[in-house]
Amino acid sequence: MTYEETITRSISQRLTDEISAATFYLEATRYIDDLEVIEELKEHAKDEFRHFQELMDFAGAHDLDVSYAFDPEVVNFKGETSKNYIEFIQGLEQKAIDDYKEMCAYAKEHKDPEAMELFKKIMQEEMEHFDDISPKLQQKRPLLGETSFKRLFDLSIYS
Repeated sequence: MTYEETITRSISQRLTDEISAATFYLEATRYIDDLEVIEELKEHAKDEFRHFQELMDFAGAHDLDVSYAFDPEVVNFKGETSKNYIEFIQGLEQKAIDDYKEMCAYAKEHKDPEAMELFKKIMQEEMEHFDDISPKLQQKRPLLGETSFKRLFDLSIYS
């Protein structure tokens, strides 16, 4: 596989992940009562949408034939408690960090400083998300009642 094909495939996957995560964060705000946590999740969603746009701009500038689609499996939460939710969000952010780290290394290996800088910038913001969300959510219990958790993570709404 060529460098361009690999980068196109990687960006396409990240586009799907970014749009899915942003949607997940916004959906979660519908079921959380704490305004501070809602605002934090909205900020994360805005960042994910911005990452999406930055990746699309990069792909367009380099004529990469990327594709994406909302993927409910990206945000397939199966827990029932605030602690499970925190762990799930951190898992999403950790996956993003790992993916961007791999993409940075690949771009560096192929001497593409523009791609490397973009992936590094987004990776650093994902690291901030990882560090941000846990303390805010952990100090706010209970965030959701049992019924709200079940409604929040009922993936049939995405079908």
